[in-house]
Amino acid sequence: IICVAVLVLILVLCLLFGETSTELEDTNVPTATWSTYENSAYGITINYSSDWQKNESIPLNVVTFAYYPEQNTLSSAVLSIMIYDLSSQPMTLEEYTQFSLNQLEQDIFNYDQIEVAATVLAGGPAEKVVYTGEMSQTLLKFMQIWTIKNNKVYLISYVAPAQLYSDSLSTIQKMIDSFEIA
Repeated sequence: IICVAVLVLILVLCLLFGETSTELEDTNVPTATWSTYENSAYGITINYSSDWQKNESIPLNVVTFAYYPEQNTLSSAVLSIMIYDLSSQPMTLEEYTQFSLNQLEQDIFNYDQIEVAATVLAGGPAEKVVYTGEMSQTLLKFMQIWTIKNNKVYLISYVAPAQLYSDSLSTIQKMIDSFEIA
């Protein structure tokens, strides 16, 4: 199993060093258009706002969507989808959750768990974890939701600077609600 710390590092690197774009309008504007991302190799689909940039070239991520409300990438929000095969080391949802929480606590500087809750992802049972942690002297806030289907972990991770986390939350929730596994 790939260590959660590696996932977080990749997300943060994407967050901090991603390409910038021109100034974009607020994703909460009702006129924002939505597109559907489909990956037949992994059997997933998700809707995303056209204001968000799609990137399929971030290592260990199936796809990453980034929103840059300003030229400064430090104010960006990132949603990533990762899929891990557990067939060599099968785990239940509860076991994977405990493993992940232990890794986060060990690997995230100034880790502060805010919420752990049962939820639903793609119509199946899932776990949601919300927490904060520091990287490069920036307080980041994370939400990770995962489910297990056919010995694969389907993980959606959202990260943004803590003070900007709620700015994109309604868009993130729409994206998560649209996520489907074939």
